[in-house]
This record gives sequence, C-alpha cells and structure tokens, in this order.
Amino acid sequence: MFRSPLRPLLPLLAILISAQAVAASARDAGAPVPETLGSFTLVATGDVMMHEAVKQSAETHGFDSLFAQVKPLLRGADVAFANLETPVAPQANRGTKPFIFNAPVELLPALREAGFSLLSFANNHAYDQGVAGVLETLANLKSAGLSEVGAGATAAEALTPLILERHGVRVGFLGGTTRFNQNLNSADPKRPYVVEAASDALAVAIAALAKTVDAVVVSVHWGNEYEGEPAQEQVDLARRLVEAGALVVLGSHPHVLQRIELLPTPDGRVALVAYSLGNFVSNQSRDYSDGPAPPPAGDPRDGALLELTLRKRRYLGGRVVTDVGRAAVLPLWTDNNALERKRLPKLSVDIQVVDLDKELRADEAELKLMATPPHALSEEQQTKAMKLQQRVELLTLRRLRINDRLGGEYVGVP
Repeated sequence: MFRSPLRPLLPLLAILISAQAVAASARDAGAPVPETLGSFTLVATGDVMMHEAVKQSAETHGFDSLFAQVKPLLRGADVAFANLETPVAPQANRGTKPFIFNAPVELLPALREAGFSLLSFANNHAYDQGVAGVLETLANLKSAGLSEVGAGATAAEALTPLILERHGVRVGFLGGTTRFNQNLNSADPKRPYVVEAASDALAVAIAALAKTVDAVVVSVHWGNEYEGEPAQEQVDLARRLVEAGALVVLGSHPHVLQRIELLPTPDGRVALVAYSLGNFVSNQSRDYSDGPAPPPAGDPRDGALLELTLRKRRYLGGRVVTDVGRAAVLPLWTDNNALERKRLPKLSVDIQVVDLDKELRADEAELKLMATPPHALSEEQQTKAMKLQQRVELLTLRRLRINDRLGGEYVGVP
C-alpha cells in the first residue's frame, strides 16, 4: 500500500555528520577509535531491459543517450553494477519477440562509457538466444571491457568469483538466478552454465570466497514480477546467503523496487540485502500518467542507484573487519515520450534514465524564475509552465513512492 507522504525522512547528511561528531568526541576524550585501512565504493542498480522501443531510441539518438544524464553518478565509484537482462548475441540471433530478448553489441560500450564495469548475466533471459547466445554474449562483454558474474562457458567458470581490490580492500563478486525462462544448463561440465542461486553450489562458493576476501557481494535474480514486497523464498534465500558469508546481496527480477533489509552475519557484522533494485532502463509502464493512473502503475519506471561504502578498519586488539559503512539511495526515473508520440506520431522514440532529484531541482528552479516577479504569461509561456508544474508533480509523486518502497533512511532528502 502507498503510505502517507508525511512519513518522515532521515537525512543521510545528518547521519554522516553525527558519525563524524561521535568519532571526534571519542578522540577528544582520548578514547581509541577504529583505524581506517581502506574503503571500497560500489554503486548498483537494476535491470537493463532492451525492449524494442529502447533499442529504437538508442538507434535514433545514440546508445549513450540512454544513460547520459546518470553518467556522473556512476563514474565516481570503484565499481558500478547492473543486471544485463538480455543476451548481446547478433550472430546467434534466433529472433526477438515479447519475452525473448537480444541486443546489439553497441549497448555494451555504451554501458562501459556510462561508467558500468560489472554486470550480472544470471537471469531468466540468459538463454533467450540459446547456448550459443550465452557464449557470444560472454565474448562480447569481454571485448567491451566489462566484467560479468553468474554465467560462464563452463559451470566452473560461472562459479568462479570476480575479485577486485581497491584502496586496500578485496571484494569478491558472485551471481545467480532462481528464474529461468528455459533452463539449458547441462550436467556436462564443459557446456555453458548459468548459476542456479538456490543450489548448494552458490552457497559453497560464497563460503569459500569469504575466507579469501574482505567482503562478498552476491547478485541474485529472484522473486515475483511487479510485487512490491519480497516473496518468502527471497527472504529465506537471503538469510542462507548471508549465513554462507555474503555481506551484500543485490536483487533483481521483480521490475519494481523492494525494500532494503539489514541482517546480522555469523561473524558479528551487519549484511545489507536490497531485495530488488527495480528497472534501470525499460519500456515498461510507457503510458503512465500520474493523473488518471494510480501510483503503482508507474513502478516499473522507478529506479534506484544504491551507493555503498565498504570500509576496512582495525579495532582495538588488532582485529580487522570490513563492513558496510555507508548506504544511500539516489532515485532514478525513466523518461519515455510514448504518450506524447500518440499525439504527435512523427516524434521519434525518446527514452532515457534521469537523475530524479536533479530533474526536480531544475524544473522547480525554472518555475520559480517564471513566477518572479509576478507578470502576465504569454500563451506559449502558460503552456510551458503547465507542463513544468505537471512534471514537478509527477517527479514528486515518484520520489515519494521510491521513498515509501526503500525507506527514508536510505533515500534521504533531495
């Protein structure tokens, strides 16, 4: 249910200032504080859905146009992550239709240019272009300079973690899915494989990895589409993965946002589970309007960029622990001119992911300029003002919706 917009927000800035004040107070009092040895920044988002309209927009305006506005949010992190919910396999192409995906190779360098460095390919669309499509996608990812988890040319390769070290912090990444449109995994260990997240194999791989790195991050494709609350199977599997040694679990597949939850780990840390980071880009809910449509109708266009800082610290006595030191959400929205194209059919498809707060601030500032000082507006200015006011209402509503789903303590204030 969409709760009241009066639900209070807990500003992230206040949290950070308070933490710094506590540390300063401890130092002033002569109390020992943990020694910071290093930190690793991760930004993560949801599904890259290359529907036909998304591909048309990219072919018209350039693939970079899909992500141009959020590029600054991605490029400052040590790792930027998303779920690649499509093969990229033009040679293995068996055709596309609803629920059967493929994407041109131009997508991958565009993702790399936007700032992404790591993708999961463990999802229900991995086998959309068959076994050959998996192999071709893996080769294209490598050629584009993108790392991948969750799939491989063999089962052993699919379960081999990606280990990255940044600023003295070693982080291991794994991925898996509980959903298959067609499961072409084979008992033959030499055939391509997509990791089955609920299998013992993933939990075993996490436990082994946790012994060799400072933190383990796991991507899981799970849950029920368009449901705002995680299914019990997600909750149960999350606990199992955390018990095995995962410090961060990044969820995808529902195409809408689901809550973030903190879970205690066996070694005394606190793990973070993002049950669903929703869609990053798609053509879903293309006709959404905040007037006649209820808020849930727009949920597949809501997105989130989860920012995490994994901090490695030495405590009194010499114990070294890496934990989640900061977690914040930046709201995203997928702009789509589908409704406008119904009025003006000659318009080209235009779809792009936007930084919701940045857009909201810009629109509010423009409206303020139009209203100061009070003066008569021309017909053209009145039309522009109406559209701006409608957009401010839309983005404000979507922000409240994202806050409601993920919690004000993560979304903070704009």
